[in-house]
Amino acid sequence: MSPNFILKIIGLTFYNQTVLTVFWVGLFGVALFKGMGKPVVMIGLYFSLSIINPQSSLSIFSSLPLMKLMIVLALLSLMVNSHQVYFRFPIIFFVFFGFIICSGISYLCAVDPGLAAKRYWEFNKIFFVCLLTLSVLITRDDYDFLHKAIVYSFYFLILKTLAETQTMNRWYAVQGPGGWIGDSNDWGVAIAMFLPFVYMEVVKAKTLVLKIFHSLAGISTLLALTFTSSRGAFLATVFACLILLVTEPKRFKALLVGMMVFMVVSYYIPESYLGQVRSIFESSDYVDQAWQGELDTEEYSGAERVWNWKLAKRMMDDYPYTGVGWGNYVSMKQYYDPNPEPTVAHSTWFQIGAEAGYTGLGIYLLLILLTFRSLHISWQIGKKQNDPWLVLNARCLAAGLMAFCVGATFISREYSDLLFCYICMTVAMSKLRDPIHRQRLPETAVTV
Repeated sequence: MSPNFILKIIGLTFYNQTVLTVFWVGLFGVALFKGMGKPVVMIGLYFSLSIINPQSSLSIFSSLPLMKLMIVLALLSLMVNSHQVYFRFPIIFFVFFGFIICSGISYLCAVDPGLAAKRYWEFNKIFFVCLLTLSVLITRDDYDFLHKAIVYSFYFLILKTLAETQTMNRWYAVQGPGGWIGDSNDWGVAIAMFLPFVYMEVVKAKTLVLKIFHSLAGISTLLALTFTSSRGAFLATVFACLILLVTEPKRFKALLVGMMVFMVVSYYIPESYLGQVRSIFESSDYVDQAWQGELDTEEYSGAERVWNWKLAKRMMDDYPYTGVGWGNYVSMKQYYDPNPEPTVAHSTWFQIGAEAGYTGLGIYLLLILLTFRSLHISWQIGKKQNDPWLVLNARCLAAGLMAFCVGATFISREYSDLLFCYICMTVAMSKLRDPIHRQRLPETAVTV
């Protein structure tokens, strides 16, 4: 049987309303049973739901506030199992809290506060979720559980994407599952952020069967990425792979394996995606004209994004401290462009700068830079202590974070559950450098 025939069978049998409804109801039941005694299960389910977003595809869940429900259940489980909680407010979270304050000021000073409310409360929600997450990631087993929840959630979506190419005749993913993974560009960057986790699973696999399984999953993930037709995701993947290659002790072997994987994936890459990749290197003239405000072409070249960056930069200069307010960029374009298109800034950095000012952008960048710094320290300590777990996790999180930084340059994705999850896992990892937290709870579990 060919891979395409297998995918078609999977799409017709597993990815339908009835089977998926039974699957999710069963998963919720097991998670609730386990989660009341182990808070990390609830946190894992929260991030799994944020990735898969079953509300968008299953009618039974469409009217249920699943994410809020998971937060409440996680908090309840944490209170019941307070002996499993260990928390200290780290420096990175002080910066995170500073960003929340800055977001609040931007919301209060917004040109239209009604547009800013949604994004502001999303940032507040994820900050609270990160506090809960950091509180329950006590041991490396807890950390690995959250890692697995993310991995298999993406595997679920990757297989769904590939199956849809056979059952729905869609040769690229028109959009992501919804939520913070909205359109195809969001989906492509999310996949690029996730790819280092697949690499980690291949490295950690202890049996040949597992290595083959995760290797095939890696090839499928790369193939799904090409179906998004996202140029930003391509660049994000390249930089993530460079991080992994530079930090890999056996670079020649890794490069050889990478080339073999690329040869397999390239056989299935749609021609349309190759055209998208080539266009990256053919738009330099348009880009320069767009930044100078002289773009005059009816052909879509990608330089239109640069024109949006230019408009965002003007807003940043006019509202340097508070920005125009979350969600106000589109409505404010009419004052900067005689023929405005109802589009976002197509860059996380310019979007934040326009909507939260230079202040908000600076704090956001500081948060990411401190996360990279913490990962570098963990990587160095892991090498000195000959700790493969610490080294591998630090490398892969750094690669995933780099993928976000590169991909976010071309999409407006200031709010991303996966980004903040990576930041939280980075902080937890810094705690897990200490041998006392590796396999058991500390003697004094609850601290602030």
